[in-house]
Amino acid sequence: MFEEKREQMLNDNTTNTLFGWIGDVRSLYIRPFVYEYVVEIQHRGKAAAERTTKQIVRGYIDKLLNEPELKYVLDIMRQDDRIL
Repeated sequence: MFEEKREQMLNDNTTNTLFGWIGDVRSLYIRPFVYEYVVEIQHRGKAAAERTTKQIVRGYIDKLLNEPELKYVLDIMRQDDRIL
């Protein structure tokens, strides 16, 4: 499933698909790992796990939007969205 979504994102080449793929990665991979670690190992609550997940994803999105090399790629994708 991961590879199929990844291929779809690469072929579609739009920002909506990119952010959808990031959402899938969050829900399929990041969130379960964080819940396991925060709730089971650290013995903290589910709310702490949810906050941690949000911080990880927010950090990734901030880097995507603000890092010059990555921002350039996202800007190109945005321009392509407007053309279509």
